[in-house]
Amino acid sequence: MPTASIAKGRGYLNHNDRTIKQVNSRSWKPELSNQNIVYVNEPIQNVYHELFDSALDKYNAKIKQSKNPQRVIKDYYEHISRSKQEKPFYEIIVAFGNINDKNTEIYPVLQQCLDEYNRDFQSRNPNFYVFQQITHRDEVGIDHTHMDIVPVCSGNTRGLETKNSFSGALKQMGFTGKNAFLDWRRSEEKVMAEILERHGLEFERGDGRQEHLNVRQYQEYKHYEEQTIQELKNLENLKQISTNVHQNIDQLNASKQTLLNEINSLEVQKNRLQKETNYNAMLAENQNLKEQIKTLNNLESENKKLKLDLKKEKQRSENFKIIGKLYQCMYLYLMDHIIPRFINVDWISNRINSLFKNVLNDYQNESTNPDIRTQLFYDNIELNDSYSNVDQQFSTLPDVNEVIENSELDRENEYEYYR
Repeated sequence: MPTASIAKGRGYLNHNDRTIKQVNSRSWKPELSNQNIVYVNEPIQNVYHELFDSALDKYNAKIKQSKNPQRVIKDYYEHISRSKQEKPFYEIIVAFGNINDKNTEIYPVLQQCLDEYNRDFQSRNPNFYVFQQITHRDEVGIDHTHMDIVPVCSGNTRGLETKNSFSGALKQMGFTGKNAFLDWRRSEEKVMAEILERHGLEFERGDGRQEHLNVRQYQEYKHYEEQTIQELKNLENLKQISTNVHQNIDQLNASKQTLLNEINSLEVQKNRLQKETNYNAMLAENQNLKEQIKTLNNLESENKKLKLDLKKEKQRSENFKIIGKLYQCMYLYLMDHIIPRFINVDWISNRINSLFKNVLNDYQNESTNPDIRTQLFYDNIELNDSYSNVDQQFSTLPDVNEVIENSELDRENEYEYYR
């Protein structure tokens, strides 16, 4: 009953394609290397460009427009090579039988079974891109195939839309949870059992030891196989931590947005209060200007009234001067030529002087401006000494009719002004 085994290891690309310079003759024979079967052998950098360049360009274009343009990824292969969560590629080693079957009659059948498995592997596992698949027939142990794969996960919403993710690739092929890889290996072992059964052989699971490997390689593969479950557990823990971190970030972003909304609301209120304050200040200033304008209008009206009063007082003064002149001329003429002929001159003089003073006092009392009244008083007192020659003074007096006509015109103008 032949065994069949699948092991997951680190992978040595130059060992697989025999480009390694150092040859360990105890593990493989270079003269038999031409019997090896090379299914695929592509440079891994070319594979990364083919698989991820389109998604990388979209990611970088989005990052350049964000607040963190420094997160642009220049070379995705170099980026994954420095990653602590993912590896640039993974190697799977498949064998039908063991070293004891190599010199038996079933050895050619096992070679055929391995070839059938290899040719259908990529179609069964579309998310494991096989870039190197080589069957070694030049080693001491049983024939075996090294399949080096790049796990591809598409449709991602975080990071690249299409990216390197071993767990993501398993998930998209239907294998989830902590034992995703073990479940996938069991699924492949079923395929191996079916292939053996078609060739009349029974399947027996191998213990994982690869007789074709030397001690160092076997220990390394065994170490990685034992760490697979722990790595998946750690990955699940990291995913949970990442989920919690993203939830916290979402909460912080929500709080940040709430604070920004509150700040914007306060800014709106601040601007509104400033506008109201400015409006109230403008209203107060406008009211103050209205009061000043009203005061100016009142002052202007009072000024006009004072000007009119002054004009009237001047006109009254002029009229009084004329009347005074007439009176004085008459007085002097009577005193010098008429009265001495008939009556006592001193008595008449006193009576006329008394009458003149009463008229003057009445006129002064009617005046509303004491300064003008006083000035007019002194002006009229001077009239007593201003007419030494009565005949000469009479000749300079204005026509009485003209004075009366001017006085009537003044009263009409005054009436029109107030109307």
